[in-house]
Amino acid sequence: MFWHHLWIDNGRPRHGLIADIRRRTRAGYKRAVKLVKRNQSDIKIDKMAQSLQSDDKRDFWDEVKRITASRNNMPCVVDDTHGDVNISKLFADKYQDLYNSVSYNVNDMDNVCAILEDNISNICDKGLCTSSHNITVDDVRDAILRLKPFKADGVEDASSDILIHGCNILSIHLSFLFNAMVKHGISPRNMLMSTLVPIPKNKKKSLNDSSNYRAIALGSVTCKVIDNIILDKHKYVLTSDNLQYGFKAKHSTTQCTFVLEEVIDYYVRNGSSVFMVLLDASKAFDRVQYVKLFKLLIKRGLCSLTARFLAYLYTNQSLRVNWNGCHSNPFVTSNGVKQGGILSPILFCIYIDELLTRLKASNVGCHIGNTFYGGLGYADDLCLLSPNRRSMCILLDICESFSEEYDVKFNSQKSHLILYDKQGKYQNMEPLYLNGIILNVQLTAKHLGHNIGSIECDSVSINQGIQELTWRTNYVMAKFGCCPANIRSFMFRTYCTNYYGCPLWRLDTNNITRFYASWRNSLRKIWGISRRTHCSLLKHLYGSPGIEFDLLSRFLSFYRSICLSNNQCTYMCALLCRSSNTAVAKNRRLLMSKLNSDGHDLISCTKISLASQYTCDIRCSTMGETVKELCLIRDGVLSSNLDTDEVSFILTDICIN
Repeated sequence: MFWHHLWIDNGRPRHGLIADIRRRTRAGYKRAVKLVKRNQSDIKIDKMAQSLQSDDKRDFWDEVKRITASRNNMPCVVDDTHGDVNISKLFADKYQDLYNSVSYNVNDMDNVCAILEDNISNICDKGLCTSSHNITVDDVRDAILRLKPFKADGVEDASSDILIHGCNILSIHLSFLFNAMVKHGISPRNMLMSTLVPIPKNKKKSLNDSSNYRAIALGSVTCKVIDNIILDKHKYVLTSDNLQYGFKAKHSTTQCTFVLEEVIDYYVRNGSSVFMVLLDASKAFDRVQYVKLFKLLIKRGLCSLTARFLAYLYTNQSLRVNWNGCHSNPFVTSNGVKQGGILSPILFCIYIDELLTRLKASNVGCHIGNTFYGGLGYADDLCLLSPNRRSMCILLDICESFSEEYDVKFNSQKSHLILYDKQGKYQNMEPLYLNGIILNVQLTAKHLGHNIGSIECDSVSINQGIQELTWRTNYVMAKFGCCPANIRSFMFRTYCTNYYGCPLWRLDTNNITRFYASWRNSLRKIWGISRRTHCSLLKHLYGSPGIEFDLLSRFLSFYRSICLSNNQCTYMCALLCRSSNTAVAKNRRLLMSKLNSDGHDLISCTKISLASQYTCDIRCSTMGETVKELCLIRDGVLSSNLDTDEVSFILTDICIN
């Protein structure tokens, strides 16, 4: 480029020394560009291989993102609206209606603020408050370290890395800022702004329909730090009921479904019927009433200084929409949890906790001993359990009254009823109603992504696991088929081995053998070897005792988590599963037989003790390493005197014979 600019500055001569140098350098530049284009895939592969060998996972995944990144295919027309600016305004109008659909009464909010001011004067200012009002530098540092890296700020052109890698002086200044904000109950304007980015719900549906989009929120990174501080200082106040499994440490969707299945099995084994209603709450996070929320926080005893600060954040927040780089005008909101906030899902669980408290106080629904199991929740996913129709009607009435009072809409058409009635007591039962609409009766349904129902659902879950594994394997081969086998194998272990919900699969039936066969075929495809390759060689290519060990070790971790859970509901169900007929109970017995255990020492068992049950002879180990080495020679990672045909012949011979 230097000689090109020099040639221009000298009047673009066609002859002479400068013209000759310009021709030679331009030709060299074009040759270099062509070389890079021809060897583009090889350059990417070499970079990924070097990152993998140097254990630099960040560079490896950066290269993966470049390969898998899709072009920006955002439509230029949405709901007959043309142009990025107009589309951003279209979504802004839509979200403005949503986030102002259940606005608070100004007088009611003033009364809440007056209560907070009185509490500050009578409790906080007199030193009677149980919480510390001082935000130290260590508090700020700990909160910053809990931030996720590479997270963009919704307003500023910055990311969370600026704070994570910032100097100590930054934490000191932030400590002064946060103390002043909480003490005076005010916040800078840029911390009150969040940016909404519409993304498609389903790419197979029309991208020109605004209803096929949901918004993700990018909030202020600095505001996330103070969210972490509040969450840490008031964690005992900001806790939800044992029946709520959402957004809690050491809780999961699998645990929630496990408890649900154990309660149903307990009643069915004892000759009772079970009514289960899965409630669908429409846009529940976005319809939270501020006045109701802060009254609940006051009732819980949250520090009034902190509550006043949160009230300011909520009542003064604003949003804007980003569509393809174009921003709409900001608009204010008057309902819904703060967008993009770390504290928001916790506050929502507290909001829904009021419903679970009312259900428990009704003293109807399923109980095991004195423990209530009539209502289980994972954030806005709620499930009602009752042994008879009458008590289920009472629970539904409570949900309807809560819906009216707290503006949480339960969609009757998307809510489902599943009836466990082996004795046929309710064959001619009157229908159940929610908001005056008959509830749909189904045999099976999805609960938090897990298949449940009054008929056997295990084969359905395993079939879905097979489809997911096959799809992910084909995706890896489509995107990284030109990469060496060791890189594809690494991608397989990290991307294809999710197995969501596998602790709830039955591992002692013929259904699971189909999953094992699919896994073995996927691994053979990843390594580019014959589909008839001996199964004993695959474990050496995979780097573990195999798929059965993987599923059993994950079940062992899950079983340990429920046995050591601090949640009384989960712990009681863990005791029940010792004699129940659920998938977890049967997997527990299978694990006991594998480990030659009586069951009492299962929680002290480790993956190492489980792996010791999968022995392998020296010959298989040697052959497995040979196959791995031949695959790397075939793919050009290792050098050898053998040509490609010879390597393929030897590889096939070892794998099959």
